[in-house]
Amino acid sequence: MIHIDQAQTLLDDWIRHWSVHGYGLWTVASRTDPDDVIGFGGVGLRAFGEVELLNLGYRFAVTAWGQGYATELSRAALEYGFEELRVTEVFALVRPAHAASIGVLEKVGMQRVDVLDDVPGQAPSFVYHTVVASGCAPQRDELDISFSHL
Repeated sequence: MIHIDQAQTLLDDWIRHWSVHGYGLWTVASRTDPDDVIGFGGVGLRAFGEVELLNLGYRFAVTAWGQGYATELSRAALEYGFEELRVTEVFALVRPAHAASIGVLEKVGMQRVDVLDDVPGQAPSFVYHTVVASGCAPQRDELDISFSHL
């Protein structure tokens, strides 16, 4: 479990990313209950070893698992990266045991391209990657969720 000081540091880093870059992670809530945050995610710069790359990431409350929210968030984040930020590629890190997240990344068109030894004492994370094809962003489903920046 994360300590409150660690959580504050993480939140401060996210806010700093927004201030410096003008984009970052979004909070996620259902449209039917917009005051109930069910997760966060989006794209932001992240160190992949010695290299900083645009990373797709997310986390959701256990009660939100299995309802398509991660897929919808991932599609929205990729669309934002390709259409608004005009990047040509996006990466993602996933722990090998997170089969559901691996499925989400593959469902939105990402491909496993490498591993990264990023967690001491644990198996390396899988590195996923996708590129924009012919200037077209991936199509999103229309689930009942909304996004807002942190």
